[in-house]
Amino acid sequence: MSFENPKGLWMLLGIPVLIFIHLVKSKHEDQPVSSTYLWKLAERFMKQVLPMQRLKRFLVFLFQLLAVAGTALIVAKPVIYSGNSIKYIAVLDASASMLTADEKGETRFDRALEEVRKLTKKINNGHTLSVMYASDDVYYLIQDSSSISDVGVILDNVSCSKGGCDIEAAVALAQETADRYPDTEVVLFTDAECTDMHNIEVVYVGDDVWNAAVLSLSGEEKNDLVEFTGSVISTGIDSMLPVGLEVDGQVLDVQLVECTADVPAEVRFSLDANRYGTYSKASIFLDIEDGLRDDNSYSLCVENPYHWKIMLIGNNPRFLRSALESVPHVTLRTEYKVPADLSETGFLMFIFDGIYPEEYPADAPVVIFGDGNLPEGITAYDPVDEPAKLRKSEQNASPLHKDLVLDSTYIRRYTPIKGNALWDSVLQCGEDTVAVSRKSSDGTATTVFSFDVHDTNLPLQSDLSVLMRNVVKYSLPWMLEENDASVGEELRISLVPYEDTAFLILPDGTRQDLTMEQASTVFTPSDIGIYRVAEKSEEKMIYKDFFVHIPISESSVQKLDGITVDRSAGDMWGRDDETAPKAATKLSVWIAAGALLIILAEWGLSCREEL
Repeated sequence: MSFENPKGLWMLLGIPVLIFIHLVKSKHEDQPVSSTYLWKLAERFMKQVLPMQRLKRFLVFLFQLLAVAGTALIVAKPVIYSGNSIKYIAVLDASASMLTADEKGETRFDRALEEVRKLTKKINNGHTLSVMYASDDVYYLIQDSSSISDVGVILDNVSCSKGGCDIEAAVALAQETADRYPDTEVVLFTDAECTDMHNIEVVYVGDDVWNAAVLSLSGEEKNDLVEFTGSVISTGIDSMLPVGLEVDGQVLDVQLVECTADVPAEVRFSLDANRYGTYSKASIFLDIEDGLRDDNSYSLCVENPYHWKIMLIGNNPRFLRSALESVPHVTLRTEYKVPADLSETGFLMFIFDGIYPEEYPADAPVVIFGDGNLPEGITAYDPVDEPAKLRKSEQNASPLHKDLVLDSTYIRRYTPIKGNALWDSVLQCGEDTVAVSRKSSDGTATTVFSFDVHDTNLPLQSDLSVLMRNVVKYSLPWMLEENDASVGEELRISLVPYEDTAFLILPDGTRQDLTMEQASTVFTPSDIGIYRVAEKSEEKMIYKDFFVHIPISESSVQKLDGITVDRSAGDMWGRDDETAPKAATKLSVWIAAGALLIILAEWGLSCREEL
C-alpha cells in the first residue's frame, strides 16, 4: 500500500494530543461525609455500575483515536497497487506554430490541452500522468499525478511559447522514465506531420488553416537610394500577398507579391536616401487575415552609433588602413611614428605595422605586424624566405577565424614563432605558426602576426578586411553583434569599454538589468518584438535595438520522422470509450465510511454516558 498524498499522515500527530487530553482530564475524588442507611445502599449500587462506566469511557477514547487515524488516512489517500500501473507521459508541443487559430479563434494549443484533459479523465485506478512542456526548453509541468484536479489546474494556467519545439530533448526526457519503468506510454500532442513514430502515440491537432509570413528584411544604401529587401511565404496554396513598408511609423508603400505555395518570394522597396537615409526603424508587414499573426511583420533597426578610437602606427600602413576603415564602430587615426606617451593619447587600441615602441601599453589591446620587439612569452626563429600558403591553425578554433577563407593566400617571407601556454596559435604556414593571440585576466587582448602584410597577397583579397574585423571584435567586443534573432536563440551581450552598467528594455517596456560576468552575459529572448540593450556610464549612454521574431521554421508545416521511445509498454489503450486496466484499489471511500460509523458510535456512547 502507498499514499497519493503522504503529507496527510501528519494529521496522525493528533493521536498523542488526544492521549494527553485524556491523561490530564480531571477525575472524581471520594470525600468523607456523614452517612445513613440510604447512603450505604447507594454506595453498593455504584460499585456494581463502576466497571461498566470504565468500559464505556475506554470505548469512547478508542473511537476518538480511530476517528483521528481515519481522518489522517482519508487525507493521505491510501492505494493498494496490483503491480501493473502504467505511467502515461503527455508531451505537449508548445512551439509558436501551435498558436495558429481557426475562424473561431481556437488555437492548436487549445485543442492539444483539450485532448490532454480527455486523457486525464481516464487516469484512474493507480495509473499516473505526467505532462511535459516541449518548447526550446523541455521540462515537466507535473509528474506522476493521478489527480484529475491537480492536472486540470496545471493545464488551466499553461500558455504556449513563441519559440520552437526541441522534440529530441523531449523524447530523451521521456526515455529516462521508460528506462526505469517498462510500463510507460508516451503520447505526443502536436501539429507536426509525423511518420514512423515507434512506441509513441501521436495526437494530431493541426488543421488546414492557411498562413503567410514575412521571413526576412535587410536594408542598404545604393546610388542615393535606400533599398529594402525582404522575403515572404504562403503555406499550402498559391496566393497574392499585399506587402507594406513602414518607416519610422509611416506607411510608405504597398506591393502585391505573387507567391507560389511554400516557396519564399522576394519583395523590394526603394526610397530616396536624402529623405529617408537616416531612418531608425523600418518594417515590412502583411495586411491579411491568416492563421498566425505573430509572423506577419519583420523589423529592421538602426543601432545608435558608437565608435572605438584606434591608432594605427606604421611606415606604410595603407593596406591595413583601408581594411580598418571598413570595420564598423571604428574611428581610425594613422601615425607614422610612435607617440611619446601612448597612455595619454586617449585611444582604446593600438596597431603597430613594422614600427614598435620600447614598451607596449599594458591596459589597451595591441596588434603587432612583423617580428620586431615581440611581447613576453613568444620565441622567434630564423626567418623563412620561401613562399608558403597561409592557413588557419589546426591546433584550436579561434574567434579570429570567423568567415576567413584563405583558399589562395600566400606569404613570401615570414618568421616562425612559438608562444607559451598563454598564447593560442591563430595562423600557420605549413607547420610553422605565424600568428598568435592571448587575452589577459582583465580582458586585454594582444595579437601578433610575424609577417609583413606587404609580403602577402592578402591586400588583394577580402580576407584582409575580414581578418581586421575579427581582430577588432576580439580586442574590443561589440555590445551585440546580431540585428535580429529568433525566440529562444542565445545572444551574447558584451560590456563595452568605459561603460559601467547594462540593461534591457523589453518589448512591453519593462526594464531588465543585466549581470555581467567577465564583461559579458547571455540573454535568451522569450517574446517577439523590438528589444533595446543599453549600456551607460556617468558621462553617456549607448544603445542598440534588435528585432526578435518567431523561428522561421514555425511559419510552415513541421515534419517529424523516425522518432522512437524504447522499452515502451506496447499499444496505448484507447482514449474514447475504453478504460485503462485496473492497477490499484483506492481505499479512501471505505475508510471514510468506517470513520463515519466510528464517529456515530462514539457520539452514541457519549450521549448514553450523560444519561
